[in-house]
Amino acid sequence: MALIIYPTASYDSFITIADANTAVDSLTLYSTQWAAKSDTEKEIYLRIAFRNIDDHVNQTLTPYADPIATCVGEAQALMAIQDVVYGTSTPDTDLNGAIKKQKVASLEIEYYDVSSGKVISVPIVPPMAVPCLETLGYIFSVSVGNLSQLTLGRS
Repeated sequence: MALIIYPTASYDSFITIADANTAVDSLTLYSTQWAAKSDTEKEIYLRIAFRNIDDHVNQTLTPYADPIATCVGEAQALMAIQDVVYGTSTPDTDLNGAIKKQKVASLEIEYYDVSSGKVISVPIVPPMAVPCLETLGYIFSVSVGNLSQLTLGRS
């Protein structure tokens, strides 16, 4: 299914695949990894990045401009390639070799020992995308791994 570009109704992207290809080629060193992905895979990564942006912008307070700034689509492409390279939309612990077994009497249990896994700490939003997303009203949250925390207050 093709991407629907903002401001078209039911949009799911700020950037086309062709423009994302250009952004990744010109702004990153990862054009080879991006080019290795099929258009269908690129759409998935771009939709994940779009959803992350859209979920962190309160459009009641800061509605999207029409047309939207070019840097927003570029930020989406940067988030997508970051996901391709570092797997930021997947769990942040490499559980390879982290399966443990314990046996007590007749009870045996297998579990993931997260402490023995390799923790990969890469921000979802690449530093190059931060200034643009700040102008959009993107709400950055304090995050640890795939858990995030927003501070809420009573009024």
